[in-house]
Amino acid sequence: MRILNLELAAVFFLFFVVPFLPPFSAARENSPAPAPTAAVWDLSNLTKATLSDDDLAAITQHIRVKVFNIMPGYRWLERGRIGEILDEQKFQASGCTDQSCVVEMGQLLGARKMVAGSISRVGDTYSMALNVIDIETGLVDKSVSETCPGCKDGQLFQLAESAVRALAGKSSIAALPPPGKPLKELNSSLVTGTAKPYPVVIRKNRLNLNLRSAGAGVRLFATDNTAMELRGYKTKRTLDDPAGSREKAAFLGARIYRYIASPNRPLQPYLCLEIDIVPTFKRGAGKSDGIAMGAFGGNEFFIGRRFSAQADLGATYLKLMDKTTKTSSGRFEYSLNFGVNVYFND
Repeated sequence: MRILNLELAAVFFLFFVVPFLPPFSAARENSPAPAPTAAVWDLSNLTKATLSDDDLAAITQHIRVKVFNIMPGYRWLERGRIGEILDEQKFQASGCTDQSCVVEMGQLLGARKMVAGSISRVGDTYSMALNVIDIETGLVDKSVSETCPGCKDGQLFQLAESAVRALAGKSSIAALPPPGKPLKELNSSLVTGTAKPYPVVIRKNRLNLNLRSAGAGVRLFATDNTAMELRGYKTKRTLDDPAGSREKAAFLGARIYRYIASPNRPLQPYLCLEIDIVPTFKRGAGKSDGIAMGAFGGNEFFIGRRFSAQADLGATYLKLMDKTTKTSSGRFEYSLNFGVNVYFND
């Protein structure tokens, strides 16, 4: 950590921090609006005994993967998260197939759009219908139906992809390839395969423990992209003087984080403001206390949903009062911080 002169610190603050601070209306107007939430509900099985529940779940998961890749611009909820929300609301989702029920479900999920549909069979021909339902109006925005004459189990995934492409206004698959592996052999690889979109890593009420060198903090997300952290840490360094004096300090305070990327990205850039009480500041033989205020920008890299590493760079202003002479002093410093996070809830 090195001391900055006042002019350089002021330039850093004005050009790299102030333009991104949330209180300024210009920053709010220029920041991208968060993507609306959408969800895919389970297909309704009209084939009776032809398809098992496991088969139907695998085909619906395939549709989720395809809408994520083919229809960007939405935050697509995972099936597990949908179940959690509906359980919290005590919503009976079993048998929810009619449009009014799907609209009610979408309202509970906070979704702007819902994709729902059915799969049926007449003779040896399968048919899949998909609807995009606007939750605010309760009306169907778009409806498509795709058929597959002589379709075998392994070709139902191509049928699902054709339906999603038609829903997105793209050309359907012209010809379905010959059937490959049986449907049941594809279930596990489809549900857990690499094509699955990255999970939502930041959202309201997520809680983590932040560990850094000689310190720790607890962070709670107040919204899907804003978090508050209570933290405490210590610093020490050897001064560049002939006596080799040491400087030690303790900090207790809080940070406010603002994340600026989609919540289902492993790399999450953020801006944050920090304010600390400095109960102990020792420099050589002198002892002081005071306050510190800083602004930082950095990135948090997620490894799955429970673990992440972060690094940020910023400027801090220290205002100190010498306990012996009762004289005050202030200075700017900049620091590069590293930490790891462990999240405790999904």
